Amino acid sequence: MVYHPCYLSGLSIDEEADQQTVLISESAGKRRFPIAIGQIEALAIDRAVKGQVFPRPLTHDLLLVTRCLARRADRDPHHRPAQRHFLR
Repeated sequence: MVYHPCYLSGLSIDEEADQQTVLISESAGKRRFPIAIGQIEALAIDRAVKGQVFPRPLTHDLLLVTRCLARRADRDPHHRPAQRHFLR
């Protein structure tokens, strides 16, 4: 499977709507695709893009920490998970 680097190219926040939209674009291509997300997630992404810092980790910060720990465990030759779950 080939991975294509992407970036956040847009964020649509409508406080009266139930779903918000994140627009992801290929770094070296023309493909773009929208992802529907919830309002809380959109606000968290907006704050992160603006560089706002909070006194405690937010949910998406904890997910990043979990991902880093999973990568470290994956590199450990003594770590043998029974089942792996990855998105590709």
